[in-house]
Amino acid sequence: MRSEKNPWIYDVLLIVVLAAAAFLRLSGADWGELQHQHPDELFLTGVVANLRTHECIDPNLTIDACPPEQQRWMGIGDYFNTETSTLNPHNRGFSFFVYGTLPLLLVRYTADIFGQIDPGELKILGRQFSALADIGTIFLLYLIVARLYNRRMALLSAAFSAFAVMQIQQSHFFTTDLFVNLFAFLAIYFAVEIIVYKTDSKHLNHEGHEDSDKGKENPPKSVQSISTTFHLVLSLAKDRLFLLSLAFGFAFGLAIASKVSIFPLALLLPGAIGVQAWKNARKQSTAESEDKFVFQPSINWSRILTYLIVGGFAAFVAFRIFQPYAFDGILPSEHWLENIAEQRVQARGDADLPWNLQWARRTKLYSFTNLTVWGLGLPLGILAWAGFLYMGWRILKGEWRHILLWGWTAFYFIWQSLQFNPTMRYQLPIYPLLAMMAAWIVFQFGHAPGVTTKRTNWKALVAGVIGTLVLVATAAWAYAFHTVYIREETRMAASRWIFQNVPGPINLSYGFGKSENQPLSIPANTTIQNSLPYLTPFKPVVSGDLTQVFLPFVATPAGTEEQTLTLTVASGPGMLAEQVLATASVTQNFTPTDEIRGQAVTIVFDEPVVLDESQTYYLQLETDGTPLTISISAVANETDYDFTLPFRVDSYDGFGGMYRGDLNLQVYWDDNEVKLERFTSMLDQADYILIPTNHQYAQITRLPERYPLTTVYYRELLGCPPERNI
Repeated sequence: MRSEKNPWIYDVLLIVVLAAAAFLRLSGADWGELQHQHPDELFLTGVVANLRTHECIDPNLTIDACPPEQQRWMGIGDYFNTETSTLNPHNRGFSFFVYGTLPLLLVRYTADIFGQIDPGELKILGRQFSALADIGTIFLLYLIVARLYNRRMALLSAAFSAFAVMQIQQSHFFTTDLFVNLFAFLAIYFAVEIIVYKTDSKHLNHEGHEDSDKGKENPPKSVQSISTTFHLVLSLAKDRLFLLSLAFGFAFGLAIASKVSIFPLALLLPGAIGVQAWKNARKQSTAESEDKFVFQPSINWSRILTYLIVGGFAAFVAFRIFQPYAFDGILPSEHWLENIAEQRVQARGDADLPWNLQWARRTKLYSFTNLTVWGLGLPLGILAWAGFLYMGWRILKGEWRHILLWGWTAFYFIWQSLQFNPTMRYQLPIYPLLAMMAAWIVFQFGHAPGVTTKRTNWKALVAGVIGTLVLVATAAWAYAFHTVYIREETRMAASRWIFQNVPGPINLSYGFGKSENQPLSIPANTTIQNSLPYLTPFKPVVSGDLTQVFLPFVATPAGTEEQTLTLTVASGPGMLAEQVLATASVTQNFTPTDEIRGQAVTIVFDEPVVLDESQTYYLQLETDGTPLTISISAVANETDYDFTLPFRVDSYDGFGGMYRGDLNLQVYWDDNEVKLERFTSMLDQADYILIPTNHQYAQITRLPERYPLTTVYYRELLGCPPERNI
């Protein structure tokens, strides 16, 4: 900083970058109207809602039955008691749990401190924690790059990471991935500090005391032992590398307490110490001889072992504290180990699960393609990989300063790309580092020797233009993507479209021209009899003119004569003269013809009925002839493994007497004669097929040899020609 001109500018610009990151991540935290868009988020929200941070003073009462005045914060002993703790998901109805508990504990304790116990509030709080974790990661990236390179490059790295779309997306979900990133980058920061630390030329020898003590009269052995121990402890307390190894280990423990799959990060501690030792070896060899390489680092091997041990111990302590239910006492929990083993079976594709079909026939470039095209966006993605490749080349040319972060990026990317399920978010731990490499190549190219005039360095100018264009394009891509979270989610919009266009059993139409439709639910097997009218209350969805009522299916089980169906709207259930607002009727023959459920009936009022959305009204249907049956529309969903449409929105419950909900194609079932009969039966009965996502038709058809029937079904349904992939 002392060599920089106006260093405060970097602080101001960093605040701007972090503010932009916060805007893109924290706005729209309630997107999707708190419905379920992500199965992991749904699961974690359910777990957090069932955890309890308090215990009951009365030992005879469970925490759920305990009055609030009898509750107190859980004690340390109960917290670590795997068998009884109410913070252990296994004790709260979740026998299978493989996520880290640290993110859940942070959200649950925060919610209880501020009194947020509603599941919707918990989901928003969890999303906000995810966003804050990612903002913290961007700040740590800035510190890492500033420490290893310079603050200009650090600022551009942070800006690139702030606009990375994948990080923005995951900030809008309550999952564990961004918590992992926060603590992983905290550990990476300490690893970088180990690399850049300049060791003192006067260092402790193998016996643990200064060489200047030699030649002095030896004290008694007991005193000498105490003195040696004291000097060793004192030297370690003053040893920056010891403290950094301790800090790395603790941060790493926090990371694996968030998600255990980050365990390869442990390689960075020996890697950082190795780079530090190699750096000092080069320094000494250069000082002693120009042509002789002498490996005598100022860090001796006993100290290296000490640093590794203390780092491992700190990681264990952090993991033991914040993932306490992975243990039974001092030993690992068998239940937890069994869950982890089962999860690994699923992740390897050895478990025949519907959601694993999507990974069939994926190339090893699948993760790379998604990360580059979507996760970063093409401008930043291309620049990042160019930086990655060029940095690798510079390492081969002897620039070992990059080796730790470049090596970690390369290792983690290849490791995840070769997995059976190379999903894009599993690469999150390297997104900020790829942003760093994109910034690095901009400055590297800009500072490279090139064609210059007295006033212009053309390479620096070109690098500046490229960096600016990529930053602007990435920011535009980020802002465009961010608008997903500040507008109506697609399945919510689809649900509202369904309620407006798929008729319920009774449909109220407001206004003229582009009218508002309000479907009403009815009990199953609703029948209108001559002496027993059907009466239902309703509240208008809008204040306006009720112009007509539409009933899609009305039938009489017997009789061929015409009869009258009368509809009355009133302000009270008594249907008194002063309560009746309007009456209309239709006379026709209601005997079914082509449609067994009956005929469509539209009842139009002579004059519009003015209704107020704040009031409750009553609708009555009566007939003067044979009993009339009102039926409902039949919608078919595809499977139990996806969220079905329509969602509950605007107080509508599609499967609460509005639409028939027992029709399910079960497209993941094995293709056989039973499934063929099921398809035929379901399609014969259904009025509409609802497809909420591409999960089914894009996954199942990847295996046409296993699902020949279902593949043909989707090909015909979507009109996909034989030469095209569904």
